[in-house]
Amino acid sequence: MFSWNVLRTVGATSFTVSADGAVTAMIGLFKLGRVACSTTMDQQWRLSTWRISNGWRPLSFQGKMYTLHTPTNGSELQIFQIDLPGHGEKEDFDRILCYLPAPKLIATCLAGKPQKPYYYLAECDSEILVIGRYLSGSLDVEVYRLSDIILDRIAPVTSIGGNALFVEERVLSVSSRVHPTIVGDSVVHLHNKEIYLGHYHLATGTWLPTADGCVIRGVPSPCSLIYHIFTCCYRPTWNKGGLLYQGNVQPSWKVKRKWREGVSMIWNTSMVANL
Repeated sequence: MFSWNVLRTVGATSFTVSADGAVTAMIGLFKLGRVACSTTMDQQWRLSTWRISNGWRPLSFQGKMYTLHTPTNGSELQIFQIDLPGHGEKEDFDRILCYLPAPKLIATCLAGKPQKPYYYLAECDSEILVIGRYLSGSLDVEVYRLSDIILDRIAPVTSIGGNALFVEERVLSVSSRVHPTIVGDSVVHLHNKEIYLGHYHLATGTWLPTADGCVIRGVPSPCSLIYHIFTCCYRPTWNKGGLLYQGNVQPSWKVKRKWREGVSMIWNTSMVANL
């Protein structure tokens, strides 16, 4: 059975419009590990017969989806591209599943290159970046261009066009030119040892606090806009008007809680026996 929470974890969406005006939409449900697809000619959504990795949130970019995968623990990092189905390429299998073009392997990084246990995909200045980081040890962060990885040039970049990447459940790219307190060419996320919201400068490899206050003891009020931007990377807190790491990590809804958290919204397994 699948809770409503799992079915609502949309990681990416892609759309296309054919010459005759038919719209095809594809949604990456990353916690479910499936892609849902529907067209204006369909009566309902159907799930792909194949799976995607539920360990990483997929990325939508220029009408396609991209996702990460590691076949085994410590093995090479694989990057897949998922194309929207063309005319006649979507075929319904049953009431729930449908055949879609399988994901295409577009790049493989050998084990240890990049050697980071946590990876993220991000869009920045109209290109795809791969972010690798540790949550312990050195806490180093590395950023790679997907275009370089495809060409087997696996070397971290030190400049991302003066932008900053806010990394949590999802990744946001923010220009330092429109927000002067943000340090360009950096990655903003939680420093797991000293527990503060910091930025890691890619060129120097150094950590600095990106705003006032320790997230354990609270931050001064009114707090920096940076905390609000960072909270936008984590939907369970952002959609309740809270600030990430200030109080409960995932505060509860005050009304209709059981419907919002999916306690009783269960999908009948008799419809998905073959999943």
